[in-house]
Amino acid sequence: MSEKLTWDKYYQDRVSNKEYLLAFRRKYMRFLIEIVDNVIDLSVSINSPVVIKEEGCGIGNVSKCVFGSLSDYVSSMMFSDINKNMLSLCMDNTRGIHPDVSYYIENICAPKFFLPSTCVITHGVLEHFDDRYIKEIMSTYDDKRVVMQAHYVPTDAYKIKSFGDERLLPVQYWVDLVKPDYCILDNEGCDLYMFKKQLKNKE
Repeated sequence: MSEKLTWDKYYQDRVSNKEYLLAFRRKYMRFLIEIVDNVIDLSVSINSPVVIKEEGCGIGNVSKCVFGSLSDYVSSMMFSDINKNMLSLCMDNTRGIHPDVSYYIENICAPKFFLPSTCVITHGVLEHFDDRYIKEIMSTYDDKRVVMQAHYVPTDAYKIKSFGDERLLPVQYWVDLVKPDYCILDNEGCDLYMFKKQLKNKE
C-alpha cells in the first residue's frame, strides 16, 4: 500500500524552491500587487508600520513574495496554521524574511489574538471549509485591530480539483459568503481575490 500523501509531504519539495516561488509569483502577481498597494496605503494613512498575518499559512509564500516591497511598511510578520508539520515547513521557507517574525499553531475558525494594525492574508484556505465555518472564520476578523483582509480562493472555472478537499464555487457564491469590499478575477476567471479594508476600525 502506498503511503498517504499529507499536506506537508505535498509541499515539502516547494520549500526554498526558487523555481516554484517564481512560478507562484507569476501566477498570483495581481494578488500580490494588490496586497502591496493596500498595505502601503494603510501604513501611510496611519503613519505607522502594519503587521502582516498569514493564516492557514502553508509554507508562507504570499508573505515571502510581498515583503521585499514592504520592508519599510511592516513592523512584524506572523504565520499561523493548525498543522504543526506545515508550520515547520513555513519556518524553513521564510527563515530570515523579517527581523520580527512569529509562528503559531492556531485554529483559523476559533477566536484569535491580533496585534494592532494587522493585515490578514489567506491563500487557498477558505475553500477547504463548509459555509458555516467560513462564516465563523470571517467573524474572527470583526476586530478593531484588523485593518485589512486579503483572501484568495479558486473558483468553479477550474474543472479539476487540486490536492485536498477544496470546494470550487462560483464567484457570486464567494462574494455572498465573504462580503468583500471589492474583488478581482484573475487567470481567465479561475482565481478570485477578495479584499476588505477596515481602516475605520483601527486602534
